[in-house]
Amino acid sequence: MVKMEAVDQGNLNIALSHMSGAPKLITSAPIDNGGDGKGFSPTDLLGASLLSCILTTMALKAKRMGFTFEGASGQVEKHMIADPLRRVGRLVVQIKMPVTLSAEQYQSLEEAGRNCPVALSLSENLKTEIHFS
Repeated sequence: MVKMEAVDQGNLNIALSHMSGAPKLITSAPIDNGGDGKGFSPTDLLGASLLSCILTTMALKAKRMGFTFEGASGQVEKHMIADPLRRVGRLVVQIKMPVTLSAEQYQSLEEAGRNCPVALSLSENLKTEIHFS
């Protein structure tokens, strides 16, 4: 079990803290939803969580296979929809793997990334596209 806490800071900003004592994370409502947009929105964190989880899971797999995944990177695009309610409709993820991978390593890491815990936890109503290069 992991415990996290949140406190409303006013102006549609929420301070999140983790039981580990890690630095606080502040979320901000996006401008198009009445906020100041000065930080990650809660829905931004959904995309960031998927991206981070994919890279972390792939790095763990690489470590178990006996090589480093250092230098891998990625980006995520979040697409909102309002059908029938405002929500994240699509996440498009791009993962760049180190170029020194064998075909077997590449395939194994791609499979690990596609099956990270966050990806497996997302609703079927959320379209996700994960691309590897």
